[in-house]
Amino acid sequence: MNTGKQKKALRRAETLKSRITDYLEARKNIKKGREIRSAIEARQKTIIDALGASREAWNDYKWQLENRISTIEVLKKFLPLSRIE
Repeated sequence: MNTGKQKKALRRAETLKSRITDYLEARKNIKKGREIRSAIEARQKTIIDALGASREAWNDYKWQLENRISTIEVLKKFLPLSRIE
């Protein structure tokens, strides 16, 4: 049997769930990491090669901070960018 607190919690959960219905529908089309693993690994290799890094460096947060992309010129190397008019 539900207590008053349990009923209130269930109503709150339903309210919160109703606020994310768009996401719940869209997530069916969002690919999971394991589904796009080869694409992720290819992207990592592109970045590692362009920056002259090693796999060990890629996994080192200090290296990542030192080599973070901070200019649009560097970002252009990895992403196709176009002007929005």
